[in-house]
Amino acid sequence: MPLFATDLDLRKRVDSAIGRWTGSVYSRRICLFAQDLQPVGAQPRECVKNMKHGTRHRVSNGLTEYSFNNRMAAGLMDISIFYWMNYAGAIVLTLAVFFRGQRKQQGRDPNIISVFLLGSLLGAFWEFPFNAWAAYDSHSIVVYLNEPPLAWWLCAGFHSLWDGGIFLAGWFLVRVFRQEAFQRFSWWDLGILLAWGQIQEFGVEMLSLSMGAWEWRSTWWSPVIVEVGGMELTLLPQMIWLLAPIVFYFVLLFRSHARKTEFTANSLKRSAL
Repeated sequence: MPLFATDLDLRKRVDSAIGRWTGSVYSRRICLFAQDLQPVGAQPRECVKNMKHGTRHRVSNGLTEYSFNNRMAAGLMDISIFYWMNYAGAIVLTLAVFFRGQRKQQGRDPNIISVFLLGSLLGAFWEFPFNAWAAYDSHSIVVYLNEPPLAWWLCAGFHSLWDGGIFLAGWFLVRVFRQEAFQRFSWWDLGILLAWGQIQEFGVEMLSLSMGAWEWRSTWWSPVIVEVGGMELTLLPQMIWLLAPIVFYFVLLFRSHARKTEFTANSLKRSAL
């Protein structure tokens, strides 16, 4: 909802407000702050109601327009708790993967460690650059709506571990439908990975925006593709999770082929002896 004012120091006041307020207090005070700047066409109740779902607001002094997105936790939890649960979950996930991968009993698959590490490595290819960009450039494509409690490289590392878990979940999902998956190329296997990548990325971004954690800015090369409840989802993260599963799939196919070749060569050597 557009909000207009004649304050000459508007940008500084909005920057200060955004920098001071976090969580639900942040949402309500930004709304009241905007009302103090003489909003046009916005009633107080309507404004507060919209802020609960996250709304893009524009404030202008006639010369400069300042646009910002606000997200509110909607009473679910404090944003700092969300961040720490995010980091703790990445650690627990990693320990669980290595614990299960090291078990030798029937039903345990040691391959999950290599699959998890492959997924984490792929995730690191975008997590570290984008987190560094967000840390050192205020005009980055990724914006933290509330400052995380850890350094950017730690955030990138934890998010890479979560990416490894997401890839691993996709690997398990494919194997649920086909026990012989990843042995030879199959459009069915690749399609499952692609569908899983798009669905989970949609859910992750919805969760992040609703909790006030981070968002992907819209640009001419990464426009908004869908808006749900005032939350805007952009093209770039969906494209990442369109390309990454393809790389993940073909790396696993190459590994499977290499293992088959090695097994065949060893069998021929033993036969020759």
